Amino acid sequence: MVMSLVAVLVGVVVVASPLFETSAGSSPPEVVLASSAAPTTATTGPATTGPAAVEAATVEAPAVPPPPASDVSAPLVAMYGDSLGLEVGTALHDQFPELQVRLSAWPGVALCDYLGRIEADLATVRPAAVVVMFTGNTFTPCARPGGREPTDVEREAQFRADLDRVATMATGAGVPLFLVSQPPLPYPFALQPDLSPVLPEVAAVERARGRDVTYLDAGAALAGPDRAWEPELPCLADEGADVGCQDGMIRVRANDGRHLCPSSDGVTASCPVWSSGAFRMAAEIDAGVRPRLA
Repeated sequence: MVMSLVAVLVGVVVVASPLFETSAGSSPPEVVLASSAAPTTATTGPATTGPAAVEAATVEAPAVPPPPASDVSAPLVAMYGDSLGLEVGTALHDQFPELQVRLSAWPGVALCDYLGRIEADLATVRPAAVVVMFTGNTFTPCARPGGREPTDVEREAQFRADLDRVATMATGAGVPLFLVSQPPLPYPFALQPDLSPVLPEVAAVERARGRDVTYLDAGAALAGPDRAWEPELPCLADEGADVGCQDGMIRVRANDGRHLCPSSDGVTASCPVWSSGAFRMAAEIDAGVRPRLA
């Protein structure tokens, strides 16, 4: 299954249809963000051979709200994800300068697409921690055994196996691994079973093997009672009308109900307005990761 994508990059609309085309074993296209003392930039485009990102258009990060200055002495966190990981990782990169964030993410990808890149980054970039946030997409060749849509059982089995492989690589590099949940999905957008419930079990199994693997339930930051999907939540203390707080409530989901940018209809590479949902999940990641690296 191939989908169309409209990615909004700071007001610049990049349309890619089909979503992307990769062959088995090739690197997916992605957005890569790397912290530095210079203004935040994002690069987009199809990857070349190997884990390196290609030259691509460079755009300035959103000016509202202005990101804090990066601290180049902060510990480096390598984060990998799909469209939701891209939104949350961008907020982590832009709004939490106590961490240097190297974000590798692209809409529609699966964890298996990034196994080679993670292995290469552990050897070359040598991050202080690895964060993975994937929803279990099955659009790319590595997630479609035999070129067909996997069953729910096959999808979960591969997800578990891929998480175990990342845990093995991270452990070999002496790096802690953090597994991040996704926020609640609304009906009828939850077309496939949510794999987030797998994560705490996987983390527990890996820890029993002596591996430094932690489950972070960042998705709970956007949940209502009984982990229900909510389009809006009470405003944070410093969220005013200038960032969308109205009558004490603020939108935390996109118009498609699945993603997070309140001004978008779905997938965005960078939200041009304040994304309270992305910020809240990023804050949970920061709270879980940073104390471990102090």
